[in-house]
Amino acid sequence: MRRERVRDLLGRVADGSMPVDSALASLALEPTESLGFATIDHHRALRQGFPEVVYGAGKSTEQLVAITQRIAERGDGVLATRVADDSVSSLLTALHGAQHAR
Repeated sequence: MRRERVRDLLGRVADGSMPVDSALASLALEPTESLGFATIDHHRALRQGFPEVVYGAGKSTEQLVAITQRIAERGDGVLATRVADDSVSSLLTALHGAQHAR
């Protein structure tokens, strides 16, 4: 979760366009998520000022897709480094679909 999203939530609560309970539900999402093969730090951007980066070396295409989709589902940008050439197409296809599903 990025600082801008938290600031937006607080602003919407302050101006009355979002109920406090809805804002609390958004903030109550777990800061980390374990996928068994990776742990995603969803609050890294909030704490550090920049979002989680996915290190692709050694990860299968399926693992990369799962990790990046989970990050994208929370509305944060996704950066993946060291992605194998044979994984790029699948990753882009999966993320393109996630972007249009929001």
